[in-house]
Amino acid sequence: MNAVNIQNNYLRQITESKDYFEELKRNDRSVFLIKNSTWEESPAYEQLLADMELIGVNSNEVRESTGGDWFLDSTQEGSFVNQYGGEMYSAFEFDNTMFSVDFQNGEGIKVGDSKVYDLAGPGIICAVYDTNTAQCIDVVTFLVSDDFQLVHSLDYLE
Repeated sequence: MNAVNIQNNYLRQITESKDYFEELKRNDRSVFLIKNSTWEESPAYEQLLADMELIGVNSNEVRESTGGDWFLDSTQEGSFVNQYGGEMYSAFEFDNTMFSVDFQNGEGIKVGDSKVYDLAGPGIICAVYDTNTAQCIDVVTFLVSDDFQLVHSLDYLE
């Protein structure tokens, strides 16, 4: 278990999106991916989508979406499942844990009973889940206001 914690801590130190997604693929985590709103295409956004393809994200589906959420249950196998049903709220269960996002009522993103992120502007948010520890181990944002640069948002994590 100590090796898992070391890997999880290392993940939180990575600052470049390509390195981050390569590490996710290497260590096989699950990712709850949320697209909040729409925006103009840009080279930085296109690069982010290309980096996300490393773990199996369907970049065309994300690009064409006006917002929603997806779940990758394995960043090594690249299984990418659209969970968004067109409502302003989405919830589902994986590994005996509830994952939810509330776009309308300001409840933000929850993993289990814990709120892990407020929806704070247009962009992409990734909540990384570790099935070994049954915890959300990292939340990263790629917001329009940050020109899609990776930002760790650990405010809600223990």
